[in-house]
Amino acid sequence: EARQRLAEKVLVEVSDQDWRARTLCAYLAPHEIGYFTSSSAQDIVRAKLVCDSCDVKEQCLAYALRTNENTNVYGGKSEQERRSMKRAEIFNRRQQR
Repeated sequence: EARQRLAEKVLVEVSDQDWRARTLCAYLAPHEIGYFTSSSAQDIVRAKLVCDSCDVKEQCLAYALRTNENTNVYGGKSEQERRSMKRAEIFNRRQQR
């Protein structure tokens, strides 16, 4: 089972390379990249504004959720927002049982 999980993670990372090349944030100046890693509310808003204009925002968010990224802004969502999304997903799955 551990090998299966590792193989799936590697496949996810390889398949995700295509969309990563098309991210808007890949073309930002170095000081602007810091918006995505900052815990400042103002920087998080700036990062989200970049995400809002990005063509691969959905793929980025899906990647962050799938790989349990627990820092930074991905797909227009902060780490707290993604945690809330995960909790809601778990709650909904439990309710459907």
